[in-house]
Amino acid sequence: MLVSDVIVENNKILEIADFAITDTVEFRSMNSAVRSTRNYSALNAGNVKSSKRILFRRGSVFYGKSEEISDELKRNQEALKIGFNKFKIIQS
Repeated sequence: MLVSDVIVENNKILEIADFAITDTVEFRSMNSAVRSTRNYSALNAGNVKSSKRILFRRGSVFYGKSEEISDELKRNQEALKIGFNKFKIIQS
């Protein structure tokens, strides 16, 4: 079960999971050179939109082999550092 929104590089998690109850949300960020940026609200040469990513919403549930699913969710270490990709394994 996802405790936070999850960023995955590809949708491989959907291939790994046997079944999923999930919803997605679109996400973009701003890419800028911090030292040269003066106006963060304007899209200029220093600030550009990132490519669109699809996030799985918190509360989503993936059923399948827990080790393979958790390995896929842990793959993006940068997302873990900023609070994304948090999950809880629930065993029956």
